[in-house]
Amino acid sequence: MKRRDGARGAAPDPRPCRSPRAPRRTDPLTGEAHHSVIKPLGADHRAETLVFEEGVPRIGALHLTAADDAERDATVQVMGGADWQMGIDDLQAKGLLADVQAAVRAAWDRGDAERIASGADTGWFRDEVGRLYGWDVPGVDYGVAAETTVPWPADARPTTCTSAATARVNAASGGAA
Repeated sequence: MKRRDGARGAAPDPRPCRSPRAPRRTDPLTGEAHHSVIKPLGADHRAETLVFEEGVPRIGALHLTAADDAERDATVQVMGGADWQMGIDDLQAKGLLADVQAAVRAAWDRGDAERIASGADTGWFRDEVGRLYGWDVPGVDYGVAAETTVPWPADARPTTCTSAATARVNAASGGAA
């Protein structure tokens, strides 16, 4: 048996855990495979969007056709939590649901910044957010302010943006500070 941390041989964690969803789910009771779609409900959706062809941005059209009833129902089967409900029903049948609910309530009641930090990898989270948004780039002086005028697209009126984030982008790209 694998633990949540990937180790082998330990007892499984009894707490319910919502897992990330794949676009396909096989119903364990019927064996039927369901495939989800990302489509609007009720009516088609049309909008303008930026299209990048050969690195040159242009305004393009986006058209999403509405999901039909079968597509909607299949997406609900994949993303709607039927497997979650089966797991909850199983916990209830084994008399464990009340224990899980009590444990979750007790954890929330004990919650404070110190306990949260000790039970979560906040350093990893901070680093990932920084990586995602371009913070903590080596060699960038985040204390330098900068003002940048960026036309978008080339024939549009310029938009002025002043911020420390702009200074970081300029410094990282070798542009003016």
